[in-house]
Amino acid sequence: MNLKRLLGTAAGLIVVILIVTAFLGGPENLGSNDDEKETPGTPDVPGTGDTSEPSEPGEDDQTPEDHQPVRDEDGCIEILPGISREYEIIRVEGEVNESIALDALEIFGVSAEEHVWTQRFAGMDDLQYMSNHEMTIGGSENSTAYVNVTYPGVYRVELFADGETYEMELKATKVGRALELKGLNFIDLFGTTGNPEFNIHPDDPECFEKALEHAFEGPLRVGAEWVGMVPAAFYYQVDPPLVQDNDTFLSMSDDDFYAAFVKGAHDRGLKVMETYQQTGGLDFTEVDWQLLSEKENDPEWWSLWFDMWEEYTVRRATRAESFGTDAILLDMYSEATLKPDVYPEYAGRWSELIHAVREVFSGQVGLNYINADERITFYKELDFIQITYFGGLYTSRTDMLPDPRNPTIEELMAINDVMFEGIEYMMGGKLPIYVVLTTGSSNGQNTAEDPELRSAVDFNEQVIYYEAFFTSLEKYDWATGIMTERWDFWDEYRRFGDEYNIQYFAETTSASPRNKPAEDVMALWFEVYQSE
Repeated sequence: MNLKRLLGTAAGLIVVILIVTAFLGGPENLGSNDDEKETPGTPDVPGTGDTSEPSEPGEDDQTPEDHQPVRDEDGCIEILPGISREYEIIRVEGEVNESIALDALEIFGVSAEEHVWTQRFAGMDDLQYMSNHEMTIGGSENSTAYVNVTYPGVYRVELFADGETYEMELKATKVGRALELKGLNFIDLFGTTGNPEFNIHPDDPECFEKALEHAFEGPLRVGAEWVGMVPAAFYYQVDPPLVQDNDTFLSMSDDDFYAAFVKGAHDRGLKVMETYQQTGGLDFTEVDWQLLSEKENDPEWWSLWFDMWEEYTVRRATRAESFGTDAILLDMYSEATLKPDVYPEYAGRWSELIHAVREVFSGQVGLNYINADERITFYKELDFIQITYFGGLYTSRTDMLPDPRNPTIEELMAINDVMFEGIEYMMGGKLPIYVVLTTGSSNGQNTAEDPELRSAVDFNEQVIYYEAFFTSLEKYDWATGIMTERWDFWDEYRRFGDEYNIQYFAETTSASPRNKPAEDVMALWFEVYQSE
């Protein structure tokens, strides 16, 4: 056992001071609970143990007209720091599957007649990571308890002694297997993501560099080695299929921004992956969507589609090569193209497209899927495939997840085993496979019929999904890389002002784990997994 009392680091004593900027919108009382009582050995941690839902933006929110951004000495709009998740607590470190002694006198300086050791779990709005895996506590009513945990995590332990409550963390780790990729995907917006403080690409070069510096702090905090960007191509014509990517905000078409992003990542030791995706244009109508659905059953249309997509990917790959991008994913939802009954030539067309891309791009080339598929007969042409898991893949398993608003970590791990064993059967060992997780910090993963319940903040639910995902995947050697998405560029995930900014840009209940407890889960497991 290694007892640490380090001030101001993530591995030791940390001071909890929730700094909520006055003019911000979002949940007004996020992480606050005035009824909590201070206990010796830990400060009054705001929000801990409170299972009520955080409040929605209130009447005190300022409008964009009222709000005046603060500028620094260089004239740049200051980047908001986000809610502080620092807190003061004693941390003990140990290994999984070993007996770890917790001595009340040694840890807390407490000598008492009565002792009760218990594990504590997080509430919906707690801002600290507390593992949802259960620990075994031996001698729970003795001055020295012996705990054992099966899985890595940061566990919260409480000691009740002679009417007083003391609190500590147990960080349990192990030396895990090696991964060739540990990374994250950023959100797919490349300009202003809310109010003036949230512009990832300000015009002033010095301000732009400050924005990138802040954006890349997140990946570095969790030990990521790769970052991803997912620009979009938009259909502006269905038949014949034609796409455009001249939108700087959504398609990352600005060469200066692209070059600075890649260089900024490389300067910080991060590699870069670009993912291509296509979707309906912003002016797409229901008629357009219906026509697109119909044409996906037309073999002649697919022949034209592959012609179009090869031209697009070769052009984008040429730019990626010129700026030093390390890997590209040729399509985000590739299973839509696997139609042997409609277009049996699909495998040959993908092989031709991949070959054409390799003529202009020297980095790694892959494809993304929602699941492994036996129709991926051309996998030898690829360097890797990526498989993305969304919250809906879990909540749709009503046979294994009866209450999506209250998932248990055991239920999610059981679902993971079913899905991961399918991948192992289909593709295991054939080529590198990277797995991506996308789950929101919302209660029930937005499954509730009531819109108010659907928007309820639940940071711990995101933690449960993250813990289940990382824990389950460790035993599957075919998984050679892990990513999470879609990361906000900003530590301050809330937005303020008009309803559009709040509803569209706020990441409070969205998939970004940045500056939320799920970020700490990712950091812990990226420490467990070794780098190749």
